Amino acid sequence: MRTDDSTQEKFRVTVIYTGMAEPEVHATGCADIARTTKPRDVHSEELTAADAHAVSAHVYADQIAEGEDAEDLISALDFKPCVRMP
Repeated sequence: MRTDDSTQEKFRVTVIYTGMAEPEVHATGCADIARTTKPRDVHSEELTAADAHAVSAHVYADQIAEGEDAEDLISALDFKPCVRMP
């Protein structure tokens, strides 16, 4: 995870695991979160992350431990327009 730089701005995001598609990443507090989670049983979690790499490293920790590259897995995440990460 790229969290070494203490001066780097952190972002709060909510990751929604729908079970059917790749995880959705929303800005915490986004109105779309309720619409996404209400109609079906899904799991979600809030994260504080410095960038998309840190979100990927958290979400795909098991795959990375098995040898996958976090950089390659970023594109599998569905970052919604409400997320403003560097």
